[in-house]
Amino acid sequence: MLDLEYRKARLVNIALLLTFFYCSYFTLWHFIFMKDIYISIVEILTSLIALVVLIYFHKTNNVENSAVFAVTLSTIAIIAYLFFARNQTYALIWISVIPPLTYFLLDRKTANLFSVIFCIYMSVFILTNYKNWEPAIFDFKSYLNVGGAIIALITFVRYFELSRVDAVAVLENKSKELKESRDQLHLILNSTAESIFGINVNGVFTFCNMSCVNTLKYESQEEILGKEIKNILKHNNTDSKNKENKCKIIEAISKGEYIHLAGETFYKSNGDAFLAEYSAFPEYKDGVIVGAVVSFRDITEEQIAEEKIKYLSTHDALTGLYNRSYLDLNINNIDIAENYPISIIFGDLNGLKMTNDIYGHSSGDCFINKTAAILTKFSNPDDTIYRIGGDEFIVVMCKTDSQRPNVYMKQVKDELAKCNIKAIKCSISMGCDTKFDNTKTFETTMDNAENNMYTEKTKEHKSDGITIINNIMNNLYERSPREKIHSETVGELCEKIAIAMKLSESDIKKAKDAGILHDIGKIVLKDDVLINNGILNEEDKDKIHQHSIIGYRVLTLFNNTLDLAEGIYGHHENFNGSGYPKGLQGNEIPLLSRIIAVAEAYDSYTNLLSDSRLNKNEAVEKIKAFANIKYDPKVIDALVIAVDET
Repeated sequence: MLDLEYRKARLVNIALLLTFFYCSYFTLWHFIFMKDIYISIVEILTSLIALVVLIYFHKTNNVENSAVFAVTLSTIAIIAYLFFARNQTYALIWISVIPPLTYFLLDRKTANLFSVIFCIYMSVFILTNYKNWEPAIFDFKSYLNVGGAIIALITFVRYFELSRVDAVAVLENKSKELKESRDQLHLILNSTAESIFGINVNGVFTFCNMSCVNTLKYESQEEILGKEIKNILKHNNTDSKNKENKCKIIEAISKGEYIHLAGETFYKSNGDAFLAEYSAFPEYKDGVIVGAVVSFRDITEEQIAEEKIKYLSTHDALTGLYNRSYLDLNINNIDIAENYPISIIFGDLNGLKMTNDIYGHSSGDCFINKTAAILTKFSNPDDTIYRIGGDEFIVVMCKTDSQRPNVYMKQVKDELAKCNIKAIKCSISMGCDTKFDNTKTFETTMDNAENNMYTEKTKEHKSDGITIINNIMNNLYERSPREKIHSETVGELCEKIAIAMKLSESDIKKAKDAGILHDIGKIVLKDDVLINNGILNEEDKDKIHQHSIIGYRVLTLFNNTLDLAEGIYGHHENFNGSGYPKGLQGNEIPLLSRIIAVAEAYDSYTNLLSDSRLNKNEAVEKIKAFANIKYDPKVIDALVIAVDET
């Protein structure tokens, strides 16, 4: 394109210079020899204008304006020459020079207009004058006219051809650059994670990237291009009302507006719906809207995550009940005159920690969910249930009398009493208080309900502990009758050993109780491990070794068994420190643990269910062999006395 501009500039220079010199020469000729003042005036003005334009061109380098003047002045000069020469010496041949000069230097529209005017003028000029013309004679001047015109035409044709070659080369380069740019754009678009497509003003797809194809579950871009947006992003099975709704994207681009929306439903090719966030930018060409570029992404997972976060901020994840945060936020909406009287029930599960410790948190979760279901079962539409802690629940009853909470609490307790979590019977301690007007705050009412609950929990705690321990042992005995015989035997023997050691009455009772409960931790063992008489694998052995720890956890939960816990925790410790779980030795091991260890060993040797049963003397001798190794010698001596008295 630089060569084309250079040629135009050079031709403008030539045209202006030739016009200047030509008109200057013929001004003198016509004025001095022909005495034609009018033609002389035209030529002198044309010459001066050509000079002015030439100076203007060299100062401004404005090719477009200078080209118009050059063509105009050249045409005037030739018209003036032809007016004088008519067709003498073949002067009319110069007519052929103007059109190519015009089309080379001017734009097409201007050149067309200029050429039409020139042709009309020349046609009129020839038709009105040719009868007065003498036949043209080919002489030296004719040679100059024909030769000059041919040279001018050859020059113009050469310029045209060079410019055409340059233009083709430029177009090829532009086409190559455009293709490379288009390929690069496609590469960028197809590498973009966000889905992008373009539409025209009628909503027809004009392009799309591969992310768009993949998101919408199509096989290729060709499946989408040419189709209407309503047929691509809207599902065929949507109801008729939705079909009639005008697409928001089309509405926006028709107004030339940018649009950004999140949460609108789009559909994939297989009919699956998803939530989309999208932006649509109007596309302009020559100031007119021709379509839009739309980018979108699937935000279904984000929306689900946001809804989940929003839900969890006000709900308990395990039960689905409202949580403490929601209660705190909602107090002002609850504590209003329209809801009076308001009763608040505070509930606390009994034995949840023990359930978690013995059977694991999955069993504890089952306990919590059962309770939540029962609380919901007996509630009214105006009641709201909250789980405010691990084992704590609050029930808020609006527009209720003071009697209904008592009925509700009894229903819940009775229903929950029918449920068991393995060996543990489910129960809940509950307390309530009622707010009749604004003389008492909501928080005070809630505190009163909690205090009433703890009062009940304290009364029930001791009896509940005994009941729970008995339930656990009975469940253990049902699963393994052998454990029942073993527990009772060890309990009696511990009692006799304690008597032989001349312990106090309370310590003797404690020894018997500890002997009976020493294997309570085995409640966590599976049946195949509990009743296994063969060889156990390492995993099963590890589980069995945990039973003294589990037993300790259970017994420390209740005041009436707290003093037995340490003794049961260490009953598998060895006197030389080789036992478990702590590796204690000698007198570091609680006396109760040492008594249980000897009594349990004696029962294992003499038990009627043992395949290698020993008599009492053989059993005692075998135990003596482990004195100071596994067993306390003093306890062994007491065993000998106890056995002799049997």
